[in-house]
Amino acid sequence: MRRTNKRARIAYPCRVCSHDCTIEQDSIQCDGCECWLHQECVGLTHTQFVALSQPHLQFFCAQCIGVRNKEGFNFAASLSRIAACAPVVSEMRLRAASELHMLQFYQIMLPEVKCVEADEVTVDATSVAMLRDHSPWLLDQFIPAAVQGDGNCLFRAVSLALYGDESYHVLLRLLTAVESLLYPSLYDRTATDYYQPYKVDECLVLSDYNSFVCDVVRNGAYADMHTVLALSAVIQKPIQTRWPIVPQDRWASPMTKLVIGRGVQTEYAVNVLWTIGASEYPGAGTPLNINHFVPMISVSSATSAQIEEGEDSAQQDSSDITLDRSVDVNVPDVRCHVEESQQLPGRFLSLDDCVKQLNTEEPMAERVPNGIKENVWFKVNSRLEIHTDMCYLTPKIISCFLRKNFLLLNFAITH
Repeated sequence: MRRTNKRARIAYPCRVCSHDCTIEQDSIQCDGCECWLHQECVGLTHTQFVALSQPHLQFFCAQCIGVRNKEGFNFAASLSRIAACAPVVSEMRLRAASELHMLQFYQIMLPEVKCVEADEVTVDATSVAMLRDHSPWLLDQFIPAAVQGDGNCLFRAVSLALYGDESYHVLLRLLTAVESLLYPSLYDRTATDYYQPYKVDECLVLSDYNSFVCDVVRNGAYADMHTVLALSAVIQKPIQTRWPIVPQDRWASPMTKLVIGRGVQTEYAVNVLWTIGASEYPGAGTPLNINHFVPMISVSSATSAQIEEGEDSAQQDSSDITLDRSVDVNVPDVRCHVEESQQLPGRFLSLDDCVKQLNTEEPMAERVPNGIKENVWFKVNSRLEIHTDMCYLTPKIISCFLRKNFLLLNFAITH
């Protein structure tokens, strides 16, 4: 019988079958109720049994962990067990590994991602009022959705955006805590493997690793860009954060970033907005206390869903319903079709080439167009507020040159 000192007792009744756990049988003790259980009765494989018999790992029976209750797995209790080890990060890491074993054993997984439509969410009126004053172009593509402001707003925002409700926020925080503790080099700015986009951004000020993990394990604690990075790895999707106030001295705030976590392969990002947690927008010109996250739901999501639903209905009964493909359903084209754009000659334009083009009569775009810019350059009327469209850009602006009233932009595809 494989056991450590804490599992040294024998002839103890199994909580599942009520028969004794003898020395000839592999049995394990629950760290919650301290009852003993046969390996076979709880469904542990031999590998799982050996792993969980390590003294630094804990095991909880189905009754104690909550899977047999109507509330299900108690994620808050799991998070609290990790938090109880703070501020000793080494002990927090061991506890996080233990909780991960429990999640895997009880087959706890995130739900399937659903298409959240714009008409299914409650609009966050405070964020709408703020965006109208500071970043009105975002309202052309997104609807800020209201989530509860209890310190878990980032996790609530992502939960609502991906799964249609906020109820998975504690599980998301728990998984984010486990991710950040088990892969420390990605979130420690002193490590060589630290996330490069954060490392090279001198304007981005973040907490040290120990402070970060001590915060992320506390339910209701503040979330920063480190939290966004770890959460991206958990959901396996990029997270596009958007700071609503455009700074005067640079293209975007350091808090506006496309964050791509560990192992993320897809390019379809979850959009979240930094906003204010106040019940009312104080008005233009008033200093804002930006301390809240809300999800940004695409305004085209409802339209896209209606189109797919219409296509399915047409296939089911084409004699009764005809889908008119000529109807303008106002779905934005994700590609960039700009007559004024020019193809890059296999490289970015040099400074000399840019100056030459700025002095020619080449066609000028009146605005930065929506969509992906694939290896093109074009001139933009810089007298317009080009910031209003910069937030639409997924690719990175490699270089830009300003002369008189014209701005020349070089773009490259960044899939």
